[in-house]
Amino acid sequence: MQKRYRWLLLGIILLGTCLRMPLTAIPPILDNIQQSFQLPASLLGSLTTIPLLCFAALSPFIPRLASYLGNEVTILSALLLLTVGNFTRVLSAKWLLAGTLLLGIAIAFTNVLVPAIITDHFPDRVGPLTSLYTFSMTLFSAIGAGASAPLTAAFGWQGILQSLAILTFIITLAWLPNLRLNHHLIIPR
Repeated sequence: MQKRYRWLLLGIILLGTCLRMPLTAIPPILDNIQQSFQLPASLLGSLTTIPLLCFAALSPFIPRLASYLGNEVTILSALLLLTVGNFTRVLSAKWLLAGTLLLGIAIAFTNVLVPAIITDHFPDRVGPLTSLYTFSMTLFSAIGAGASAPLTAAFGWQGILQSLAILTFIITLAWLPNLRLNHHLIIPR
């Protein structure tokens, strides 16, 4: 593997760590969130539905935007949205919903672009790298679901969600070296 792709490989693995955990950490701590913000139970379901709607609504348009900005720059923007979304979800009920929307948008972008980046930069290793990325995403998704309730008991749900913002910010910093590889998608007309 070429030396210039080492940061990209690390970035792909790290992206997998932060894409599902913000979603899977929520169901075990819904009661804590509901008590803090006095939310109706009907609104709590939207915390897992909003991201799914973002995936469905935005996925067709992401390649067009990435063709202008480039894949790596678009992912950097998504990581920044993910950081802000994770951080703001604890501020109020309105910010909980707005932050969840930001998470949904950010994750939709990365869902589409990470496979494209793997294909563009590692065409001879698509299978193994996609498996590594998927393993990272699945492992940390399970960690988020399993650890959020015990950690909430120790540190509070706000601290847990904001720690995800810190994690995402660190991953954003690790992604910065990949901007030199910024690649524009070719969209057929």
